[in-house]
Amino acid sequence: MRRMGWLGGNGVGKGFMGLDFETKTKFFGLSPGLLFMIYLCFAIGMRIHRARRRLSGIRGYGRGSVAEVEGSRVVACTTDKAFDDKCRGAAPTAGKAKGLVLVDFTASWCGPCKHFAPKFSKMSADPAFADVAFLKVDIDQCKASARKFGVKQVPTFVLLKGGKPLGSPVVGAREAELRERLTAALPPAEPKKDR
Repeated sequence: MRRMGWLGGNGVGKGFMGLDFETKTKFFGLSPGLLFMIYLCFAIGMRIHRARRRLSGIRGYGRGSVAEVEGSRVVACTTDKAFDDKCRGAAPTAGKAKGLVLVDFTASWCGPCKHFAPKFSKMSADPAFADVAFLKVDIDQCKASARKFGVKQVPTFVLLKGGKPLGSPVVGAREAELRERLTAALPPAEPKKDR
């Protein structure tokens, strides 16, 4: 009998599933019927898991290159070209911030990314950051952009000014640090004049 990892060494089920039925029943010490039911439940569970992964993520992904995320000013970029266009287009339209863009490099399969997404949307709706453009980039769909900014983990947040990184990236879902960086990058508020 060949050496096996958890359910096979070549990915989920490939090594183990290649063995004959008699070896499988001896390996687990279970009856053939029970082993078949376990395998069937595992296979159905994997199909459900894959379907949920495909359907999860941000609404609008897969429907064109750029989709607005509901209820916020976050723009989801699904291609490298759309990301580059949005970065270039943010410079003339962002008022006092003059091209300040906060990019959230995320992935559809990332749990912390999904958990932080509502906080990122809420941050984009904050009036203090009205002049900042908020982009959400899926690293699986925009691989060249992720490589360009050296994204190794998700979520990773990169603050851009004029298309160039401003400081080092923020790795992890750290809202306080993001707000601090954004506040520091924004120009100081003009004092109100009393008449």
